Amino acid sequence: MRQSIPNRDHMRLVRYLAAKRFGYRHPDYDDIVGAGSVALTNALRLFDPSRGFTFGTYVGRAIHSEFTKFMAKRRKELRVWPVDMTGASFPHESRRVGDSIANQQLSLDLESAMCELPRRQRYCVRLHLMMGVQQCRLAPFFGITRERIRQVIVTGLKMLRVQLGGEGGYS
Repeated sequence: MRQSIPNRDHMRLVRYLAAKRFGYRHPDYDDIVGAGSVALTNALRLFDPSRGFTFGTYVGRAIHSEFTKFMAKRRKELRVWPVDMTGASFPHESRRVGDSIANQQLSLDLESAMCELPRRQRYCVRLHLMMGVQQCRLAPFFGITRERIRQVIVTGLKMLRVQLGGEGGYS
């Protein structure tokens, strides 16, 4: 009789394949393992040994296929973000330190300096540093590599430092 409930060894395989492909520190690691568990359950239910495959091969391919679908869905969710971020509020120090006139002025200066940046730099700096979106998620959104996103952010920060009266060089 075929087993239809995943056991500990099966789940270990899912975690191993998720870690091998994405790494344990991937921000969606738990979600990826969950998607792999769904694939594992389906594979246990649908596996037919008469087709000539070993169970390990069958379940491994099913899990990898589910990982690919999961990540494609995540990328699609990323593309839905609004592109016009001009009305977006961004956090500033006054929320942590308290509402002081100096912090409000700094926020206004930062907002006006951000408006001077080219659009892509402004969006990358705002999304990554002020809203916490990871560079690897910004790259497909803008259609450039993660390294190029990093360069755009560094250049944008240098321009902000110059505009706000700080140093323009490396820090």
